[in-house]
Amino acid sequence: MKNRTHHDIVAKVLEAAKGTDGTTKTRIMYGAYLSSNQLKEYMAYCQGHGLVSYDARKRVYRTTVKGIKLLELFSKMYEIVPPYTIEEISQ
Repeated sequence: MKNRTHHDIVAKVLEAAKGTDGTTKTRIMYGAYLSSNQLKEYMAYCQGHGLVSYDARKRVYRTTVKGIKLLELFSKMYEIVPPYTIEEISQ
């Protein structure tokens, strides 16, 4: 797997938590390809910035409206300037 930026990982976390019924931490971890420790850091970051909310009663996470807006911005950004690979830089 290529090296990912902080923004790439946040986008994966938000995408994994995007379901309307909510998503468990484990599903987000597998969806974003993160270890348990990495997930803790990124979930704290996302919750701290209001990108993900937690439903304690159902024990699930959901991407907030703010998080969905950020995903849309990432998508537009990648249309304008696609993410690069190491091979492209080397040439």
